[in-house]
This record gives sequence, C-alpha cells and structure tokens, in this order.
Amino acid sequence: MRWELLTIVPYTVLLFTVVRPLIGRLTTSTPVIVAGVLSSSALTEWMGLHLVFGAFLFGLAVPRTAALGELRVRVGHVGALLLPVYFVIAGLEVDLSTFGLAGLLELGLILLVAVAGKFAGVYGAARLHRLDRRETASLATLLNTRGFTELVILAVGLELGVLDRSCTRSWR
Repeated sequence: MRWELLTIVPYTVLLFTVVRPLIGRLTTSTPVIVAGVLSSSALTEWMGLHLVFGAFLFGLAVPRTAALGELRVRVGHVGALLLPVYFVIAGLEVDLSTFGLAGLLELGLILLVAVAGKFAGVYGAARLHRLDRRETASLATLLNTRGFTELVILAVGLELGVLDRSCTRSWR
C-alpha cells in the first residue's frame, strides 16, 4: 500500500469541513468550481486513486444551494459537450475483431436481452402509473441509455489493473 493513499481520509475531512463551507459562502463562479474539480482530481491521482474519485468527492462537497443551481446548469452544458468525446475515446479501446462469430452472436443476444428487459420493466412500471404511451416509451428509451457510471468504473478498473482483458479470450 502506498503511503499517499493514507492521505485520502484527512483530505476528505478537509474537503467537507473547510472547503464546502467556503464554496457555499464565497462563490458561484464556474471557473472556481472547475478549478476545484481539477485540483481535487489531481490530488486524488497523486494519492494513488483515480482522478475520477477526486472529481466525485469535490462534487459531493459542493453544497446544494439555490445560488449554485444556475452554476450546475452551466457546468452541465460543459459536461454535455465533453460526454461524446469520452464515448469516442472509450469506443476506440474496443476491439471486436477478437470475438469471432460465436462471440459476436452471444454479445448481440446479451445486448438484446438487456435492452429489451430494461425497456419492458420501465415501460410496464410507467404504464402502471398511468403515463401515456408516448411519454412511457420516451422514458423507457432514456433510461435504457443509462450506464455511463458503469462504463467509467470499468475503464478505471482496466486502467488500474483491477480488471484485465483476459475475459475476452473465452469469446473467441
């Protein structure tokens, strides 16, 4: 275990006891929040954790006040611009040529069952709550696209070596 990893607990305490009140009182400036996210990311990377955890911790530390509501919308627009870039980069890591025909058919079947099951579950629940068919289909489609968190966790796991690519061998 690296010694830097031991600094995560005091850092988290400092973030919630000192930084959180300062953010709540001093600013709703987008550059300050972005600088905080980047600084927190750099610190957790130095501590031996992935930078995603630093951004997540800082996001948790930002107080949920009405004054910061507009700031969240502005930062959300930046995220909406960067999200497709993340998916392109993640997609470039995928190599389907190692799967073979049987693996691709198995992958297709898994995706079909996963998408249909999620769609049917959301659609059924929304119809039970008397939403109209159009709203229900929209909701089921939108909830089917959820999974970004899982993709980030998988990417971090691969990068840190917690997960390996050996599981693809069984699909060949």
